[in-house]
Amino acid sequence: MKKFDNPLDEMLYILSKECEQPIPNNLTDYDKRYLINMLMVIRTPGYLDERFLELQDEILKKESNEKCYDFSLVKFKKHFALTRRDITDLKIDAICCETMSIVGNMIPNIKCLDNQILLKGGLQIREECNKFNDENKFIVKYGSAFCVSGYNLPANNVIKLILPHIDLCNQYYIDKISNAIVSALDIIRAKKINKFAINISIDKRFNISNEIYSYIVVFVVSKYIKEHKYKLNCLLVVDNDEDENMLKSKYKIKNVF
Repeated sequence: MKKFDNPLDEMLYILSKECEQPIPNNLTDYDKRYLINMLMVIRTPGYLDERFLELQDEILKKESNEKCYDFSLVKFKKHFALTRRDITDLKIDAICCETMSIVGNMIPNIKCLDNQILLKGGLQIREECNKFNDENKFIVKYGSAFCVSGYNLPANNVIKLILPHIDLCNQYYIDKISNAIVSALDIIRAKKINKFAINISIDKRFNISNEIYSYIVVFVVSKYIKEHKYKLNCLLVVDNDEDENMLKSKYKIKNVF
């Protein structure tokens, strides 16, 4: 058995052996982590090496504990609050992530929420997504949602909204987005979740403005709470001044962090 002093070397060795690719020499720890992340993103679902998972979980749990923000005691005004924090660093019952694919994005070097969740939560997330896909072929469609465990993320659950690329923001696509959010809310209610976070600064690949998306989210969540009389708090997550100011002025939502 080959021995390693650095856990990154062992992780890189395991992944490179899987894809039968040589490891470059004289890599810094930053370079090693970059290559590990790239290989994790492009890796197809399948057998997971137990030693790799052990090393991965140890590193990711430590980073998660160092970066996480606990929202369990945050007070919400009229069911909504706002934050600029990274959604993958939030200690909360559930986070909602938009996606076009059940197993997630498999293109490296793209800064999207799918990749962030995989790299911070671990490869187990893709395996669980793939298992869900195998069990629900031809059932899961655009405009629906499903839930997996958060694994190494601070959040307990990851709820994925399956959304299409939007060619034109008409009623058809608005209905798809609304249906996906309702599907997510049904999961939240079934799991008796009281606080969840949803990304409002949506990935540009979906081709919808953040203003329109935020309107759909706030409208659908408010309507759902009223219809089901369910005690639920929604944390809206943004990553820029424009979206933050828009939510504050339009919906009078306060920034809690």
